[in-house]
Amino acid sequence: MRTSIVPKIAVALCFLLPCAARAQDDPEAVYAKVHRAMLEENLDDMIKYGTPGGASDLAKQPAPVRKEALEMLKKVMPQHYKITSKQLSPDGNSLTMRGTGTGAIGFGGGSGAQDGVIRMVKQGGEWKVDDVQWHGRKAEAAKAAATASPAPEPERKMGAVKEPCVYKPVMTDEEIARCR
Repeated sequence: MRTSIVPKIAVALCFLLPCAARAQDDPEAVYAKVHRAMLEENLDDMIKYGTPGGASDLAKQPAPVRKEALEMLKKVMPQHYKITSKQLSPDGNSLTMRGTGTGAIGFGGGSGAQDGVIRMVKQGGEWKVDDVQWHGRKAEAAKAAATASPAPEPERKMGAVKEPCVYKPVMTDEEIARCR
């Protein structure tokens, strides 16, 4: 009785393909998994696709603190987002992605346009999310306005309006006084 090797190879490939696919996930796909995990308050997936720290530290907190932090995170994350740019480091081991989205702005309950910065690193051949920051555009504009130096105000003097100075080849004492 002859057995074919083809079915055995097919079975082996079925077990190996998920591992290969996970190892080859591009950074956007990895961030999409983390983003979805944040919206679903799924701490296990946040830890799985993130670097040590952050979610791992959160997992060590008491359950009420962990629950409150996950709910707050869900509120400030944009529900939908779009990656607008990617900048890979020269060594190919870190990546900064920028994105836009719509969601809650701050903790006041209002919503609007958001800008995000996602930093990723390659660890063990896999992309991991290292840091995620989303902020509302209104908040950024207010922050920029607060740090900008104010425009100088024109000098104001109290008193009567002075007649304009007009230089002439020959001037009286009164005309010269107006030009001082």
